[in-house]
Amino acid sequence: MIQKILKIVVPAVGVLVLVTAGMRSTQHTYRMREWRNGGELHSSVTFAGDSSLVFARVDERDFSGPPIPEAGDSLLTINGVRATFEYVIREVNLNPPGNELDILYMNQAGDTLRTTAVTIALPTSLFGFVLTLFILRALIWIAFLVVGFWAFMKQP
Repeated sequence: MIQKILKIVVPAVGVLVLVTAGMRSTQHTYRMREWRNGGELHSSVTFAGDSSLVFARVDERDFSGPPIPEAGDSLLTINGVRATFEYVIREVNLNPPGNELDILYMNQAGDTLRTTAVTIALPTSLFGFVLTLFILRALIWIAFLVVGFWAFMKQP
């Protein structure tokens, strides 16, 4: 009796896992396409102790002119919206290259300054590297699934 139940339940769970993984892969593929068509900055931000954002690295090429922030300056707003990590990703990586960002930041002396950053195109080499990792992850997942189904069917 248990054998019959297992022969029904295991394939059903397998199909459910397959459908769920297919939906997740579709979602990740869409995100990869959005990211590929988006921009990027050479500068980067990180979290400060109070969960605000500070410039970790600043590249002068990102900014259209002075003033240029320095590492350790606090990022306050982007395009008039309070800077959160999610908003930075949305404005930088999910908008096309050439997107101008109106940045308000506070330097270490406590002065509030405004500048403009312009996003650049994502390097092809970086996208190729991430795409390779994405494909390898999918192949490993498929290999585990195939071996699992094979072992279930053979029932050694």
